[in-house]
Amino acid sequence: MRIRGFTFVAAAVGLALSAQAQAKSLRTAPASAAFSNAALICEVVNTGPTAVITLEARNYAGTIVGSVGPSQYLGGETRSWYADPGAAYCKFDIVSGSSKRIRAQAVYADFVTGYRLIAVPAR
Repeated sequence: MRIRGFTFVAAAVGLALSAQAQAKSLRTAPASAAFSNAALICEVVNTGPTAVITLEARNYAGTIVGSVGPSQYLGGETRSWYADPGAAYCKFDIVSGSSKRIRAQAVYADFVTGYRLIAVPAR
């Protein structure tokens, strides 16, 4: 019984330490902008202190079709990035900073009018 308890504690500590070393990620649900002749825009807002974030545009297979960063985002800073054609969703990797203080979304905007058609929050 004592060995089993030690093994459980050692496994829990190992998982906790490995999770801290990985970047936290937020993703939007996939939806192709090509179907509506629209552009996919990845947007991010840092509501906390300084953070470092990498933005990626990915296709339905999960392959990266474009990326920007890692870039430093000051507190309160907002940025938008027009993803490459063929992108289906946005992925936001928080390299440093709190993922709880990052707000991100994919926005689909009409090429002709510039109107925003839909916004999909990242989770």
